Amino acid sequence: MPASRVDIDLSAIDRNLALIRRVIAPEGTQTASKVGVCAVLKQDAYGAGAVRIAKRLIGSTGTGATGSAPSTPAPGGIDMIAVYGLDEARQIADAVPTVPILILMPVHGVDRMDPLYRHAAVGRLHLTLHGMDQLAGVEEMAGRIGAAVPVHVQVDTGLSRGGVMPEHAAKLVERVAISQKIRLGGLMTHFASPCCDDQATRDQARLFREFVETIKPTIKAAVDKGGKAVSKVSELAVHAANSCAMFRSRSYHGTMVRVGQSVLGYCGYEVPGREHFEFRQPMNDLTPAVRWLSSIVHVEEIPAGWPVGYGGAWRAPLRADGRATRIAIVPVGYADGYPRALGGRGAGGPGVVGLTGRLFERRGGGDDDVASTTMPTVYAPVVGRVSMDQITIDVTEVPEPYLRSGRAGNEPAGPEVEIYGRSPGAPNELPALAEAAGTITHDLLTRISSRVERTYRAPMVSTSTESPSSAMRIQSVSRGGGIAGATAVAQ
Repeated sequence: MPASRVDIDLSAIDRNLALIRRVIAPEGTQTASKVGVCAVLKQDAYGAGAVRIAKRLIGSTGTGATGSAPSTPAPGGIDMIAVYGLDEARQIADAVPTVPILILMPVHGVDRMDPLYRHAAVGRLHLTLHGMDQLAGVEEMAGRIGAAVPVHVQVDTGLSRGGVMPEHAAKLVERVAISQKIRLGGLMTHFASPCCDDQATRDQARLFREFVETIKPTIKAAVDKGGKAVSKVSELAVHAANSCAMFRSRSYHGTMVRVGQSVLGYCGYEVPGREHFEFRQPMNDLTPAVRWLSSIVHVEEIPAGWPVGYGGAWRAPLRADGRATRIAIVPVGYADGYPRALGGRGAGGPGVVGLTGRLFERRGGGDDDVASTTMPTVYAPVVGRVSMDQITIDVTEVPEPYLRSGRAGNEPAGPEVEIYGRSPGAPNELPALAEAAGTITHDLLTRISSRVERTYRAPMVSTSTESPSSAMRIQSVSRGGGIAGATAVAQ
C-alpha cells in the first residue's frame, strides 16, 4: 500500500477557471471574455498531472460540468496550453488533440520521427522565438513539414530569461513577416516581479506596449502585401500576464493571460501590498485543489530530554504534569518531496501536520475531502530533522481518538495525517508551509515525488433517472498517467 497520496480536487479547478474567466471578462460584463486563457502546465502541471488537468480544463465549462473532452474547447475552457519543453508537449499532445500547445524554451526544430511532427504539420505546435539563430532552425523544419509554423516572439523587458531586447525583437518580427515558412502567432514578454514590485511591473508593461505599437506598421504592411506569414494585429496573441499580474491589473491582460498556479488555487499568499490589487477579492477566492495525505505508522513514548532525529536537534521537553512525550512516525520524507527546512528546529517545526480523525485509505473514500466525521482537524508539529523516508511529529497533546488504528477495506490502516492541507488559514496550508520553508508553492508542489500516488476527485455525473448526488468519484493515477484504480471518473 502506498505510504501517502495526493488528492487533486477537479471541481476546485473548475471553480478556479470560472473565476479566472470572470476576472478577464470585459469590464462591466459577465459575458465570456475576449481575452484568451493559456494554461501553463509545466513540470507535469506542477506535479498535479498534466494530462489529467489538461483534459479537465478542456472539458470544463467552469461550472463543474463533466464528460469526455469535446472536439473543440468548451465555453469557459482554455484556449492554449503552455509547457516548457518538447518532452512535456509529447506527454499531452494526443490527450488533448484540439488545443494549441506553446513551447516556451528555445526549440530549433522537431525531427520527422518525433510524435510531435504531425502536430507541427497541422500548425498546432506553437514555438517561442528567442533569436535569429533559432529562427533559421525553425524555418528549416517548416520547409520540411510544408506548413507554416506559428511562432511567438518573446521580448525581454527586464527578466533576462530568454527572449531578445526590443530592438532585436523588432528585427525578428520583420524577418518573420517576409518568411514563407513560418507565421507570427503572437508577441509576448514575461514580468520579473508581478507579485511584489508594482513599479517594475509597470515599467516592463510600458516597454512591451511601446514595442507592440512600434511593430504594428511592420505587421500591417506585411498583411497589406498579402503576406501569409503574419496575422492581422487584432488576431495576434499578445500576452504578458501570469497569474499574479492578471490579478494585479486589467491593464496587463493583453489578448491572453498565462495562468499556472491560480488554476490549482494558489496565488499571492506572500504578496506584500496585495490589498492594492485590482482583483484582490477574486485572488482571495481561489480554491486550493491539492491535498497530501499519509498516516501514522508508529507511536512511541519517550522521557524528558530524549533526542529525536539525526543530530538530536529536538529533545523531549520536561512537562509540568510529568507526562512522557508521545512521538509518532509518518512515512513521508525528503525523498517524497517533503522539505528538510520544515524540520530540525530545537523548539519543533516549523512544519505542522493535521490529524483528521479518519483512517488513511489508499485511494480515499467515496465522500468529499471534508471529513465524514464531525471531528475537527487537530495539528501537531514536526519534531527532529526530516529524514529520507519519514518525519516525526509530537502527538502528546493529540486526543486519543485521533490516534486509533483500524482497517480500510481489507487493509490495515493507521490514523490519517494531512501533510499539506487545503483549508485557508490552517497551519498546514500549502502556502503557509512554503513561506515557513523559505520558498514558494510552486517549489513544494513540483518536488512531490512521482512515487506518491495521485488521486483525482470530481462530482459524480447524474442522469435523468438519478437523483442529484454530492458524492465524489475517485481515480488513482500514477505520476506518468497510468491507471492504478479501476473506477472511471469524469474527464
